[in-house]
Amino acid sequence: MFEKERVIKRMLVVLGTALLGIFMVRFIWYTTDLLELGLRTNTDSLKVWGIIGGQLFLLLGSFLLVTVGMPGVIYQKIKQEDSIFCKMEMNC
Repeated sequence: MFEKERVIKRMLVVLGTALLGIFMVRFIWYTTDLLELGLRTNTDSLKVWGIIGGQLFLLLGSFLLVTVGMPGVIYQKIKQEDSIFCKMEMNC
């Protein structure tokens, strides 16, 4: 049982890390596009940096969701199913 829990936790950490990497690449890509657009069109720099700041907050929210929220919910669901099966089989 404990070995199974460790494997599940490791898989969820790997999943969270992969998704976080995707969000970070997306953020960097979007930020460089915004900076290039702001320089090319002579847009007010405060507006461009405001949008980039908003993207940073989205990245932070995504980071918390991916590293804490989703794996925690998945882990609790798996643990809940295990306890249901354990009660049904009576070999806890």
